[in-house]
Amino acid sequence: MEGMTLKPGVINQDGAVLTLGQVRQLRAAITGSHPSYPVAGCFLPHNAFVFYDAAKKPVAYVEVCFSCRGIRAEPKGAKVWVDHIALATIFDAHKLPMGPFPDLPAFKRDYLGK
Repeated sequence: MEGMTLKPGVINQDGAVLTLGQVRQLRAAITGSHPSYPVAGCFLPHNAFVFYDAAKKPVAYVEVCFSCRGIRAEPKGAKVWVDHIALATIFDAHKLPMGPFPDLPAFKRDYLGK
């Protein structure tokens, strides 16, 4: 998300509305206290949560790279360590892949090393 515009190749340009429960889950995942984990230095986000105002103009976002475990948010406010499984659960509920992972079970196997 550069300049609050969607990048080319977005799978779902119309987006998907999150439920109130998913919004709470997202906020807890990026602002709560979570254990640390290894993060690669590449950060090539394949996924994002984009928030729009009443005029449908993007006003905030959370970019996620499920491969390297990086995250970036605007406006600032996300913690360094986030709950990637909670974030992946929301993407999976909307049937969206998470970078190279086609679904939540595939991501969990990689993330948890099982």
